[in-house]
Amino acid sequence: MSYTEAVMEPREKPAEFRRNVGRNAKWSILQTVISALSVFVLYKYLYSYLGPEQLGLWAVVVASVSLGRLAELGFSTTILRYVSMHLASGDRVRAARILETGLVSIGAPFALALAVFYPIADQAIRYVVPASNLGIGREVLPYALATLWFGVMGSILQSALDGCGRMDVKSRILVIGILLYVPAAIFVVRHWGIGGLAACQLLQSILVTVLVWGAARHELPCLKWAPLAWDKTCFREIIGYAAGLQLGNLLLMLFEPATKILLGRYCGLSEVAYFEMANQVVSRVRALITSSIQAYLPVLASSATNTNSARQVVGEAMTFTAGIGLPVMAALVVSYPVISILWIGRLQMGFITYGWILGIGWLTATLAMPAYYYCVGAGRVRTILLSQVLTVGLNGLLGFGAAVLGLGHWVAMTMMVSLAIGNLAIARQTLIDLKVTSRQILQSAVARSVIKTVGMTVLVLIFNVCVSVASSQENYLYANFVVHALILLLIAYLSEARGIIATRYRRSG
Repeated sequence: MSYTEAVMEPREKPAEFRRNVGRNAKWSILQTVISALSVFVLYKYLYSYLGPEQLGLWAVVVASVSLGRLAELGFSTTILRYVSMHLASGDRVRAARILETGLVSIGAPFALALAVFYPIADQAIRYVVPASNLGIGREVLPYALATLWFGVMGSILQSALDGCGRMDVKSRILVIGILLYVPAAIFVVRHWGIGGLAACQLLQSILVTVLVWGAARHELPCLKWAPLAWDKTCFREIIGYAAGLQLGNLLLMLFEPATKILLGRYCGLSEVAYFEMANQVVSRVRALITSSIQAYLPVLASSATNTNSARQVVGEAMTFTAGIGLPVMAALVVSYPVISILWIGRLQMGFITYGWILGIGWLTATLAMPAYYYCVGAGRVRTILLSQVLTVGLNGLLGFGAAVLGLGHWVAMTMMVSLAIGNLAIARQTLIDLKVTSRQILQSAVARSVIKTVGMTVLVLIFNVCVSVASSQENYLYANFVVHALILLLIAYLSEARGIIATRYRRSG
């Protein structure tokens, strides 16, 4: 077999992609669990050593700088989709060229833009950071910008590994980065404060990017030692899809940072700290579900044009999301009083309330995950854009009014309401594409399973929150958490999703 034949041979057929869902999901879940535990340890230390104001300052600066991810131009998701498509058709050379073109198209212009942006950001930071903390904010800024560049490059490379069906390799690399970062961060914060933490984060980002590039070269041997080539035809192929996604990302990147900035400006840095800590917890737990569902994305990207196949995959993903995702997210909601005691050292109602709001909001959004990944795989850019316009527009409009009145918790609530409304557009388009009517949904086994799980989960949440509000004694709170968490785990165990997990894990063995 010649070299050309070897690289043109499909590396993995779509059916083989599906058999790898279990393997990818297992490693993604492991990486998410380790990440969640590391965040718990790190933020507990940062809160006790730096205090809520310093932690809030860190969150505001990083959130403000993270807006620079807009420069990614939607290439991460684009690379995943097109690498998956070309590997499914057997063209490994084209897949490698797509990746390299994406990296060159973003890397060089973005580095130049950051160099130009730095002096502007150095002056603008005074508008998002209180004057008493301005010096520390400026100290962190250059590290945050450099971390941003490596983060964007690393994100594109990680998407390429996802497109190759090797989320497991990506997860292993991220685990290595996490395990090195947390102890190093604790050490440097003690000696060099927030500046040391920012430098440590930069080193972690560099390490992960280098390792992911090496893994991508292993999966796509056509790649050279460094991404230097640029292909005009590949650029034309992906730029339209990427530009469409970027219009949405331009808004969506404002979603969480805008909330933090409003809280910091009108409600105080302590409110930002409690919001950030609650959000870190919910994002890590939600990633357990996201990482599992994301394993279906390469399948959907290669089979989205086949309605029957796409309907089957989306239905399976929906059953899994409702049966496992909802109870897991609900277990997070009921755990916030206990997390507050363990993490902060006491019942901090500000933190707990943010946790309840964000947990319930993201729990609702969890149901839209399969529909979102379908739209990504099917190239429904306009639908994604409409969803993001609704989400961010409503969040800014409603959140600003609540922030001006000093209602921090209402700011978080409007964030979640906006998210739910935006997801409706994605769900509607998915149903239209899959040619599924409302009557068919209600008559389907998937819908019956989802409705049953939602009903039981809601009842558990209502009872748990009522008990938590009525009692402040730690023993009762621990007992309340244990009882309801066990009930939620039982709901997950009895769901049809358990069979899906067993099947996928056997296939990956």
